[in-house]
Amino acid sequence: MDLSFLNNINGIEIKPNARLAEYTTFRVGGTCPAIIICRKPEQIIQAITALVNKGIEFIIIGGGSNILVSDKGIRQIVIQYLSSPSIIKKEGNELIISAGSILDDVCQFAAEKGLTGINFLSGIPGTIGGAIVGNAGAFGKQIGDAVKSVFVIDSSASCKTIYMDELKFGYRDSIFKKNNGLIIISVRLSLKAYDKKYLQEEREQILKLRMERHPDIKKTPCAGCFFKNIPTRNNESKKESAGKLIEKAGARKLDSGKAGLFEKHANIIINPDAKASAQEIFDLSEKIHGLVKEKFGIELIREVRLIGHFKGMPAGVNNPIW
Repeated sequence: MDLSFLNNINGIEIKPNARLAEYTTFRVGGTCPAIIICRKPEQIIQAITALVNKGIEFIIIGGGSNILVSDKGIRQIVIQYLSSPSIIKKEGNELIISAGSILDDVCQFAAEKGLTGINFLSGIPGTIGGAIVGNAGAFGKQIGDAVKSVFVIDSSASCKTIYMDELKFGYRDSIFKKNNGLIIISVRLSLKAYDKKYLQEEREQILKLRMERHPDIKKTPCAGCFFKNIPTRNNESKKESAGKLIEKAGARKLDSGKAGLFEKHANIIINPDAKASAQEIFDLSEKIHGLVKEKFGIELIREVRLIGHFKGMPAGVNNPIW
């Protein structure tokens, strides 16, 4: 595919026939016609505008966490929006951040500046844009509570600001999961001033706890928790651990090729030694879903988003991201 019309965008990288396994934390996925790497807001705006004007289909990824890409790859162009280094600006108690910035970099910056409201997200992989799409959270808190507004570009290449009350944040959900045509360019967080020393000590404790309970994605490929926790019957705001439910169902006896479950957390599917296929990971997730439904009558809902075609996927899926 001829993408020479993008050559006038300063600083982007274009890699034709790219293998997506190299851009996801699961370390699986086939090829796409090309991947366009954008690091700055102005670059992604220019790239999207140019592609829209040419009528070329594309999808957006960030750090590649929380997604599973088919072994068959996809026919769409992929734009990776990953700011390196992260772009963060402080204005009073607010932070203005490129959506491609690493989430943990933002948490570290906030703690160092004495701003509280996102410390609980420390150590979670991926970009802040991806975190907002999935309304990432931990310890009963969610990033949506700290979002003041987001600056987006839509499928017609028009830019606008969307404010918090329009973003429809829910448990691991937002307007962006319902509308793939909206792409986050930058984020404004509203935080509160707090003691720097306390925040940095709290952050270290959270990072230690996360290291004890979760795999190191750089050494053990995965996408974090695969399924959402389950609302309790008597209180929608309280959640039952999907990992504990999967454990109780006896899912550790399940297998699917090289894919497996992390020994310390049953809701994390891993790709040991990066030798599993995307299909094997998908098949294991389907087996887990089926076993939990059989044992407890509960439908697990995926937190990880699937990209491309998988054997056994529901009929009628038309979107590349589902």
